[in-house]
Amino acid sequence: MNTSGGISSAVNLMGKQVTAETDKSVLKDNKATWSYNQSRSATGVKIEVIDKFGKTIRTQLPDDMSGGDHTFEWDGKSDDGTLQPAGGEYTIKVTATDAEGAKITTTSKGRIDGVVTKVTNEGGQNMVWIGDTKVPIDSVIGVTDPVKAAA
Repeated sequence: MNTSGGISSAVNLMGKQVTAETDKSVLKDNKATWSYNQSRSATGVKIEVIDKFGKTIRTQLPDDMSGGDHTFEWDGKSDDGTLQPAGGEYTIKVTATDAEGAKITTTSKGRIDGVVTKVTNEGGQNMVWIGDTKVPIDSVIGVTDPVKAAA
């Protein structure tokens, strides 16, 4: 049992609506969103959406190739136009190159929103479960009371 009080903080999130930053994003309402950063401007950028099996299901070439922070919103469709299952976890791979073909450093983060349904401690790391997705408690960047359904 974690005696540092950290597990107590995690338990206090049970039933709360949270937002967490992670490498994954969950497809919800035909949308998944990531932020990414390019260390400098590029002449070519490719974003690949990758499913939980490691398969690239969508490739996009964004118009904005400037350095800095960017947002990528995926419509949930594969390259052939097939809508992917709601609730699926996806990651992105951003590849950026300059005019000489040299790779440019990129980083990306996804966001997951939902209600915390479970809390675990794995190897000393407190984890919160948002649906079927577990994330470290340190990844939680927002907490609110869940929206109550109309009676």
